[in-house]
Amino acid sequence: MAAGKRLDTEIRRTCGRENDLSFLPVVYTTIATATTTNKLWVRLADFVGARELRGSNADERLVDLARLLKSLGTKFVILDDVQRLNTDRAAGAEVADNIKTFAENLDATMLFAGISLETAPLFSGENGEQWRKRTRPINLSNYSLSNDADHKEWVQLVASFERILPLPLHEHGMLERHADYLYHRTGGSIASLSDLIIDAATDAIDFGTEAITLDLLDSISIDDVDSGVAR
Repeated sequence: MAAGKRLDTEIRRTCGRENDLSFLPVVYTTIATATTTNKLWVRLADFVGARELRGSNADERLVDLARLLKSLGTKFVILDDVQRLNTDRAAGAEVADNIKTFAENLDATMLFAGISLETAPLFSGENGEQWRKRTRPINLSNYSLSNDADHKEWVQLVASFERILPLPLHEHGMLERHADYLYHRTGGSIASLSDLIIDAATDAIDFGTEAITLDLLDSISIDDVDSGVAR
């Protein structure tokens, strides 16, 4: 979710539409463990705030939602935890078919994120052949600071997290100045960086300090995170 929020913020900034409520550049949801087409529509509609859409069934409402996203200027629709979609079962296969129809009616790019997607039901076996042809896999690995360009990119990534912090007393630029410390703590993992900053921001709100400090970051443990795959 943090990555989706950063992408949304960057697109709004680039387009000069930071506070435009009629503009929704990024839509994000996760695939439930036991999902149905209706559950998928509910998750997407809740994100957009469009539960009032009417249709005789969830399939039609997904198509109506795709048309609404066109009018909102949506550029990306992110479906996370796609490895949970079991297309070997009838319900999962139906959801996959409706995602395909939804994508065909979108004027936006769909991003499928998850772990071990190369062996996930949606992309594996005979049933996954069509999805493999429709998508391009991108393997996500940890950042490496092997040269100045890598270091600059890492600092920019940290800065993008800092720009969306909802902390009124946070010292602007503090995380960016300590980008090397954050790299040491996270090993260059975007997921670990996101978890660390989100946990620190949550604690800052809970403690009432409304700011992230090095002492606060030091107090937070980080779990090991494997690299992921997006399509």
